[in-house]
Amino acid sequence: RADVIMRVCEVFFSQPSAQKWHLDLHAAIKRSRYDTFAIIPDVIQDADKASLIAWLGAAGGAAVVLNNKPAGTFSAYTASHFGATSCTAELGQLAPVGHNDLTAFSATYEALQRLILSANTTPAKLTPPVVFKVKQELIKRSEDFKFTLNAGIENFTDLLPDSVIATDGNVVHRVGKEKEYVIFPNPEVRCGQRAGLTLVRVSAE
Repeated sequence: RADVIMRVCEVFFSQPSAQKWHLDLHAAIKRSRYDTFAIIPDVIQDADKASLIAWLGAAGGAAVVLNNKPAGTFSAYTASHFGATSCTAELGQLAPVGHNDLTAFSATYEALQRLILSANTTPAKLTPPVVFKVKQELIKRSEDFKFTLNAGIENFTDLLPDSVIATDGNVVHRVGKEKEYVIFPNPEVRCGQRAGLTLVRVSAE
């Protein structure tokens, strides 16, 4: 299935276009202190990145994460292979079909309509999101990997400086000298895979 999508993308992005945007829309499994947020691959050009961040804010995105780490995501693929201005957008917490409160995403719906119908990426209003960047990538090296965090911890929970995040045998993952925030903590991933990310904030809230 992934191979089919990759081939379709190659054909699609080979067409002449003034702009190449890719929005990979998701619903998060975990609760989050920011209901809507986006992960932007750092390979995107600064001017395009600024345009995307502004558009995401107007589309109801409360936070943006700039990811300078290698990632196997769909948006990282289209950004690195086709020069697309792309992101992975998390639109609230996953709920059973028919039980999602779609009124909470009216700003996103309206912004997507304007984008699709007019190809206009200029935001209708300026609502800057809070911007973070990735500080640490927590890789699970062994089956001894254990978080010190509560199992139900929310995305963007803040972690105190110098506190221990996780242990992995003799390896200790610790917060640096400034407060960090955790997203996507998952100790159940396979060894060698990412068990979570920590962030630092680069813009005021």
